[in-house]
Amino acid sequence: MNKRGVIRIAPRMWNPFPPFDEGLVPIRVDEGTKADEEYGYLDTKGRLVITPRYRWGGGFFRGRALVDLHGKLTLIDKSGGTVKVLGPFGNASPFAEGVAAICINDKWGFVNARGKTVIPLRYDNAFSFSEGLAPAKMGQSWGFIGHNGKWVIAPIYEFTRPFQEGLASVLIGGKFGFINRKGQEVIKCHYDAVKDFAERMAPVKIAGRWGYINKAGNTVIEPKYTEAYSFSEGLAVASNGSLEGYIDHSGRFELTPQYQFALPFDRGLAEVDFGRAFSKRLPAYINHQGEIIWKADSE
Repeated sequence: MNKRGVIRIAPRMWNPFPPFDEGLVPIRVDEGTKADEEYGYLDTKGRLVITPRYRWGGGFFRGRALVDLHGKLTLIDKSGGTVKVLGPFGNASPFAEGVAAICINDKWGFVNARGKTVIPLRYDNAFSFSEGLAPAKMGQSWGFIGHNGKWVIAPIYEFTRPFQEGLASVLIGGKFGFINRKGQEVIKCHYDAVKDFAERMAPVKIAGRWGYINKAGNTVIEPKYTEAYSFSEGLAVASNGSLEGYIDHSGRFELTPQYQFALPFDRGLAEVDFGRAFSKRLPAYINHQGEIIWKADSE
């Protein structure tokens, strides 16, 4: 669907699309059969070019994608043909910075688009690379590795998230804060929860409420929301009760809370749900003005 509401790809189910990678996107197809548990790939014209038969599918990079095919972590090409079987599927992430994190037999490592292991499977968990570093877990502790697999920031944290805008959230002593790429704690770990920086602001939770801080650690939107998320395209999803809406950088609701749930804006559109409950969804796409571009038929 484009920004004018023209359906270029007919919705088969309420399943948020990731971005297209190299002209293809993994999609779980709902046809009212067992196929709704399987992923295939659509092209930009809405054609199902790779038949749904995967339990999971990642985005394409250099003509290759990782999938779960019958319990095997498999590298496929754009025709759906098998390039390489890597091993039993444990988990995987899409390609980022040329490599993908994979899990086989409970150990994590990284492979390139040829399926070659470039960082050995020796970690107990790992996330995708971002800004040249990847969070990795050894034993009970998290740190950050470089593309050579060596520790850049020692594993001393209870949990970490990938770097965004030069900062990464870490957990120490049950409290969250942020470090820089040198491993220096630049925003003290005293928050109950945090989310990633975006547009130079990060949601933080303290005393049961969410607000926002800047990269200096100063509060720029007072904690007053029951839930809040990172900014995207100048707006952030936030809630002051059971329904969600969108706030601007001042903390004012640009789109009043009216959605059962809402997702961040992406390329001018956001996916929202007007349903009364998760089991009775009424998905829609809106623009920045809150105008409904497309809405599903009510049951």
